[in-house]
Amino acid sequence: MVAARWQVAAQARGIDVAHAGFYPNVDLVGSLSYMATGGGMLEFLTGSKLGYKVGPAISLPIFDGGRLRAELGQASAAYDQAVAHYNQTLVMALKSISDQLIRRASMDKQQAFAAESVASTQKTYDIALIAWQRGLTDYLNVLNARTQLFRQQQIQQQVEAARLNAYAGLVVALGGESGSCHSLRTTADLECAK
Repeated sequence: MVAARWQVAAQARGIDVAHAGFYPNVDLVGSLSYMATGGGMLEFLTGSKLGYKVGPAISLPIFDGGRLRAELGQASAAYDQAVAHYNQTLVMALKSISDQLIRRASMDKQQAFAAESVASTQKTYDIALIAWQRGLTDYLNVLNARTQLFRQQQIQQQVEAARLNAYAGLVVALGGESGSCHSLRTTADLECAK
């Protein structure tokens, strides 16, 4: 985004330079000369040996109008192209941010559902364990409940990883670096960083 904005500013200055070509150019030209024809070493200080010229040099863009208009048109076209590129970059950046916000919101909902599922499966496991301890069921029900609990915990961790990935994508879309969150170790650290 910043590079595209700088490109627009540079092209705008190019238009200013092209406009400046339409103005007359006035320069002061000067020259200093010394004529050595013979004589002593210090005779260069006499006025007859020194020569100088001073005068203005004026350049009028009377006959360069077609070239100058073409340069101005080229600078204007380059500016328009830079503005179009900036606008496209801006739209893509906003779309990326929007996509990442939607993805993050979806992952937050999935994380809540996964946490509820783990809590429900934990209750099922606890009930199966108590029933086995009291002799109301066999140990196979406890193992099945534990297996379901492990599956739900695994799903919860996968959703958490996807949620953190969505958060990292949002940080990058907002202009942050992908390596800037390397010091965040836990979800609690991530929540504090929001």
